[in-house]
Amino acid sequence: MYWLIPSPLTGSNPVNGFLTVYDKCCEFVNGFGVNPPELTKSVNVTGAIKKMQDEYWWLRKLRKVIIRKREEVLIHLRQVNSRKGKYCSDYTVNQRIIQKELQRKMLEELVIVNEDGESFSLAELSDKNVNGADLDGGNSIDASQRVEAWASCWGIRQFQQIGAASVTVWRELRRLKQLLGEHDHFIDIHKAADSGAWAEFVKLMGGVFCKRNEQAIHPLYKEQFATDTGELK
Repeated sequence: MYWLIPSPLTGSNPVNGFLTVYDKCCEFVNGFGVNPPELTKSVNVTGAIKKMQDEYWWLRKLRKVIIRKREEVLIHLRQVNSRKGKYCSDYTVNQRIIQKELQRKMLEELVIVNEDGESFSLAELSDKNVNGADLDGGNSIDASQRVEAWASCWGIRQFQQIGAASVTVWRELRRLKQLLGEHDHFIDIHKAADSGAWAEFVKLMGGVFCKRNEQAIHPLYKEQFATDTGELK
């Protein structure tokens, strides 16, 4: 592992000096097929440099590169097709199954208790049953495993809700146990969320087509500063 220390800086302007170091770090990172962190409102130049010096950041990025490069090779070797392996290679599917089994073992050790005193492991709550045949007549369990492994390999999000009421508000309201002196409309929205009445919640928030900035309740975000990378969370 190589480290580029952003000091002492050359030039009279410290910002320009850090940008020079940032550019050199990006060149080094690109040499391994890894995309460097982009400069945004929440990630400044010093935070981006510290990220590229972080051991765990490298482990996550290199693991992703290895998985995708290996899948590219298997695609070129014609191991991904309708006969040998739909959506992704057998190797990638098997590796994903092993990874999820390890994750499940961890979830089995985490137990939560509901309001009635009943205990459940997080593994039990995360179980999902898939039955029947897929569109091509194959086993849907195998098909769903392949699609999930394919999405995980290439970083593709699935089933992400776009539009409608704020899911963040829904989740935060369900965490509230007691309200004090709130407006009647706020109380009605809280009751809908707490009882799991999504349709009523959407209606009270302003409807399906209500713009996000016009909805009845907005989440309030508090910025946190990460001391290790210098970025805003």
